[in-house]
Amino acid sequence: MSLTAISSEIEVIFGSKLLYPTYYYVELEEDGRTNVIIQLKNTYCSSVFSYSNSNSKSVESFAALTFFTLADSLIDNRFPNLEGMSLVRKCRELRNNADMIVKILSESFRILRIVRNAVVHSSSQILSDGYYLEATTIGTNEEVKIKIDGLKKLYTIILLLIKILEEDNHSEYTKWLLNYYLNSSIASIERFRDQIGNRSSLGNFLPASRALSNHLRQLVLNNPFNILNNEIFLEDPYHPPGQESSFYRCDYMITYNGENFLLPEEYLDPNNYKIPIAELENWKFDNFLKTITKLS
Repeated sequence: MSLTAISSEIEVIFGSKLLYPTYYYVELEEDGRTNVIIQLKNTYCSSVFSYSNSNSKSVESFAALTFFTLADSLIDNRFPNLEGMSLVRKCRELRNNADMIVKILSESFRILRIVRNAVVHSSSQILSDGYYLEATTIGTNEEVKIKIDGLKKLYTIILLLIKILEEDNHSEYTKWLLNYYLNSSIASIERFRDQIGNRSSLGNFLPASRALSNHLRQLVLNNPFNILNNEIFLEDPYHPPGQESSFYRCDYMITYNGENFLLPEEYLDPNNYKIPIAELENWKFDNFLKTITKLS
């Protein structure tokens, strides 16, 4: 069975342990801004077994072990030169990779490794109160205390990466999405220590500014734009009304020369909402983005 097929089965079993991005489509009417069509499009898998909704120690241990194993298989599959290496060496090698997406994989794997080692070698040192999970490995002094929500974001990273790494070229949007998940997960960690370093070393080589700020998105399909001096300017960019602005961030679909591009508001200058045409290529609406937004 392929890794993709296995991940699909795991997605069904552990659906409630995932925090996939949620997209609301926003379509602006030509005669004004008042009539906005919003539809919920969520990539979350709703067919889940009820036991996975529990945050008990046994369920959290099983989930962490499952997603670690999936991540380890992904690494061996994608980077066969690392097969057979120790888990710590795999982390170090992946951290040195120039690809931002591989670096995100390395840190996700690194955190999950601590939980996995505690589950396998020091199960008595696993604690969960339904809000945090604590894991310590006897004899190594490696430890992590992380919010359950942070673990869910790591699990989501692993399943997204299986889809993402099927292709060689990746949109900048994809990198910013993954970096958001990793940043959020690290922010939920109260304590961390492993053979590489402590909490401050987690993701310290990744640009914090190159990340989305939320996985709840409003995707604007047809915001008007103009072109001037080889730059694209959004005209009167749409923003979520009222209280919705506290929960959602916007993405803007731009069609230029017959190709689609997805621009997050976090990337655009809030004073002018413009992008050089030369940079559009980095934000292509690729096959992975088509999958998670369910737009073809």
